[in-house]
This record gives sequence, structure tokens and C-alpha cells, in this order.
Amino acid sequence: YFPSGVYTVSDTITYTLPDLKNILYSKPCSELCRGIRIMGESMDSVTVRLVDNANGFEKGSLKPIFSYNNHSNFFKCESTNVAQNNTFEDITVDCGSGNPGAVGVRFQASNSGRIQNVSFKAKDGYCGVMLGIETEVSIKNVCCEGFDYAFSTFNSSICVLQDIEASRNFKAAIHSGNSC
Repeated sequence: YFPSGVYTVSDTITYTLPDLKNILYSKPCSELCRGIRIMGESMDSVTVRLVDNANGFEKGSLKPIFSYNNHSNFFKCESTNVAQNNTFEDITVDCGSGNPGAVGVRFQASNSGRIQNVSFKAKDGYCGVMLGIETEVSIKNVCCEGFDYAFSTFNSSICVLQDIEASRNFKAAIHSGNSC
């Protein structure tokens, strides 16, 4: 929970249980990332801002400010399907300037997930919302501006978009890589 204020960061914010594994599977990278709830007091009163020209957020890095995955290969079928009830809400994420590989949030949720009342801003970031493999999510009242892509989805992701705004994005509002 983020109370009202401006928070300046220089690296990814994620959960802190690095060895939490899905006990049903022994395959590598089957992390258990469920019930992760990141929320602010309100979208208008909480801003998490990445410093300009942050190390590691160079072009091609696809590095998130917030991440719901620690160890999984996010783009291959190595990530978990045990990611229920993850939420991201009531916050503004500012990717700053000089961070062309920045992603506002790398989100994953299976069966149920929610992103709502969030604003993503950048001068030159990669994307606001990046959805992982097998992510099912409701995205409501979300604004993305100043990225290559506002939303980016990958293999088998299913999302419902409602009341979204994608403005001043350089390539497209939505990038879909083999998604439903």
C-alpha cells in the first residue's frame, strides 16, 4: 500500500519471497505469485516515478517498474499458472525520460486479476502494461501515454479493457503477440 505522495525509484519493485515455488510442479521457474495486491491511496495522489536515464532501462531491456514475476521466463511457457487474485490499482506510474526499455507494470494473473484506476506516463518508455503468459485480467479506467505501446499481451493472455485511454503512443495502442 502506497499512501499519498511521490516515490522515486531507480529499479524494479517486486515481491520479496524469491524461493516461493508452486508445490505442484517441480519444473524450474514455477514461482508462486498469487494474492499480490499493489495499491495506492488514489490515482491522483500517489505517483511512483522512475529516475531519468535509469541504469538497466535501456532500449530493448523491457524492464518493469513493478513486476509480478521474479524468476520466470516471462515470454516462454515457464511461468506459473498459480497467480490468482493479483491486483494493481489506484496509482500513477511515471517512467520518466531516457528510459526507452521501461515497462510500467509486468502483470500476471491466472483465473482472476485486476488493474484499475491507474495512469502510466512516459516520455519514451516501451509500454505501460505488459501481460504475461496465461494472464486473465480485467483492465478498467487505465490511461497510458508516451510509450511505444500502451498495452502489450503475449501467449494465451485474455484481457477485458474498459474505459481505457491510450494517447501519444509511438507505435500502437495495443501490441498482441499470439493472444486471445
